[in-house]
Amino acid sequence: MEKEIIKITLVEDSETNVKLMKKWFSKITPENIEIELSTFPNGEDFIENSKKDPKHIDILITDYNMPKKNGLDVIKYCKEECIHKKETLIIVISGELGEEIRKSCVMAGANLYIEKPFEPKDLQLNLKKIMNDILEKRNK
Repeated sequence: MEKEIIKITLVEDSETNVKLMKKWFSKITPENIEIELSTFPNGEDFIENSKKDPKHIDILITDYNMPKKNGLDVIKYCKEECIHKKETLIIVISGELGEEIRKSCVMAGANLYIEKPFEPKDLQLNLKKIMNDILEKRNK
């Protein structure tokens, strides 16, 4: 059986968090799915790269607090400019506490907002559900 490809873009300035996420992806990815992962150390690099080389993104995971362009800038750009922008699911992971930041991310188009610190299993469960939802939509 051919594997379904899910394209995930991770915009995160912490190398430690990038390594952890890669590890978690390998643990939760069902056998019938292959993850194509792109990583960017900040919002500015993501936006500049997307302008030069636009690609479809199934899931965008972004930190909120980053140098140069923050997670809100990433969300706004993605919802306005990315290929298949309506289908891209956006997850914000942030150490920034506060209802105002969460609201601004959701209003800009984030589907899920997770505050740090969080339990890895919570993110893993959400990602697994999102991946299954993507496959269901594709196969309809």
